[in-house]
Amino acid sequence: MGYSSLVSYINLSPNRTSPRNNKIDTITIHCMAGNLSIETCGRLFANYNTQASSNYGISSDGRIGLYVDENNRSWCTSSPFNDNRAITIEVANDGGAPDWHVSDKALQSLTKLCVDICKRNAIKKLVWSTDKYTRMNHLDGCNMTVHRDYANKACPGDYLYRLQQQIANDVNKAMNSDLRYRVHQQTYGWLPWVYEGECAGYTGRSKRAESIILESTKVGLMYMVHQQTYGDSQWFTNGQQAGVTGQSKRLEGFAVKCTTKGKRIRYKGHIQGIGWTDWCYDGEFCGTRGQSRRLEAIIIEFC
Repeated sequence: MGYSSLVSYINLSPNRTSPRNNKIDTITIHCMAGNLSIETCGRLFANYNTQASSNYGISSDGRIGLYVDENNRSWCTSSPFNDNRAITIEVANDGGAPDWHVSDKALQSLTKLCVDICKRNAIKKLVWSTDKYTRMNHLDGCNMTVHRDYANKACPGDYLYRLQQQIANDVNKAMNSDLRYRVHQQTYGWLPWVYEGECAGYTGRSKRAESIILESTKVGLMYMVHQQTYGDSQWFTNGQQAGVTGQSKRLEGFAVKCTTKGKRIRYKGHIQGIGWTDWCYDGEFCGTRGQSRRLEAIIIEFC
């Protein structure tokens, strides 16, 4: 089987064609037209009488489900031509017609999933066009399509349709960035790597971050943390672990700086009782000291 490591739920649908007859070079984003969980969506697609499926589904809480292995074609876009070359993704809606709004968590997971799909399938960049003919015929490198291209549908809804170019921009930025980082978090351990501008760590779950690792092969990085009991750490470099794990000690803040000439970096943290901090830059401390507030998540990007 071939599928993303971001998947947390699997319910394989009988509504598929095995194998697909074209290499994967396209992404088609759909809306569920309802606020379905990935489990509910999976049960619908598991029913052969539905005669429909997608490769993936994303719920409003950001969880990702798998319904059709990437090696197989889903029945999703009213077009065998499109679905044989596309990875199809159904996204839950936390708002109704005509926008069919999606949550920020779902949108963030959608971006991560698209990055992962592109990297594993050697798709160098996502290209969107506002011209239907260009999309349907994959002209000028266009490799993003929508259901309304092939059927009299509103899918993916006006909200996601307006965001297609921004999604492409965010995915391409993440793929072109060589900065990645991860957080060790209470209960969950080491979370998956995220890339420049993405959130590492869970918010809203009252879970402390305990350690971080940053990596870049192109830019020199140094970073430190402030940890319960131990205070400020030393400065660490590319790939080193900052913060101790296995001792139930919360991180309370951190700082990052570039050692490569001409490069700048900014970052922010999600702090217990405070929420997201303002952006901090080039070695500035981000977080609190002496307030016993846990750091829960971080976002880092070059500027």
